[in-house]
Amino acid sequence: MSVGAHKHEFLIINGHWNSGTTLLVDLLRKHPELDFRQARYKPELEERTTLKLLRKLGYPAIPFGVNYNQVTEHNGFGYWQEPQLAQDGKLEQFSRQWHRKFRPRGGKKALLKNPWLLFYPHTLKALTQEDHTHYIYILRDGRSQVTSRDYWKKEPEPEKHLIARAHFWVYCMQWFLDQWQKDMNCLVVRYENLTAHPEESLQEICQHAQIPFAPLHEHLPPALENRLGKWHALPEELRQQVEAIITPMQKQQDTLYPVR
Repeated sequence: MSVGAHKHEFLIINGHWNSGTTLLVDLLRKHPELDFRQARYKPELEERTTLKLLRKLGYPAIPFGVNYNQVTEHNGFGYWQEPQLAQDGKLEQFSRQWHRKFRPRGGKKALLKNPWLLFYPHTLKALTQEDHTHYIYILRDGRSQVTSRDYWKKEPEPEKHLIARAHFWVYCMQWFLDQWQKDMNCLVVRYENLTAHPEESLQEICQHAQIPFAPLHEHLPPALENRLGKWHALPEELRQQVEAIITPMQKQQDTLYPVR
């Protein structure tokens, strides 16, 4: 189904919570051929805007960004369905509104960070079928991601929440494998490689996005520190519980996308 001759260019960064999308966007936004929109004092502009547009069309927000337990209790993301915009006759309307918000300016390629539509792959691909779109999907070691940012410590039952995050990481990885792994327009980047080898990783990304690498060279950071300090600070019993959950998927991740 055609939704109009948009013919814009997009570079869309996808990744699950605390996977390194912010770091990657901070590195890429310095490229003169990329147009990155940002709302002052309001992070996650793309996510908030996309969800707002969907709500206006009658599609409620998905709660799994807040409630990891709900995903765990339902054994993954099978308890919800992707909005049927095309079947409901709302895809063209949504596409117009979405492109009005995010279309690139000044003849550039729009750089979008995690516009939530990674959970709506069929919608996203229908939405941009008339555009020239490339995807970057960033993956991170499960131990780092589960313990990142200490959000779990603020919960009433922190240990239970940590275990829910571990299950959530596994389900997110399975979602990536099922929905995105075989997409030829999607380049997978390991967070660990980006931090240890930023120049090499950014060269691969620029080649994939069909933009020159040279403008980023002067902005290259030195190798960034990638620590597992929060992981090692966990009590041994908790580490064992988390490892029992994530290890099979972690081995699969490392085999498919090894750390250099």
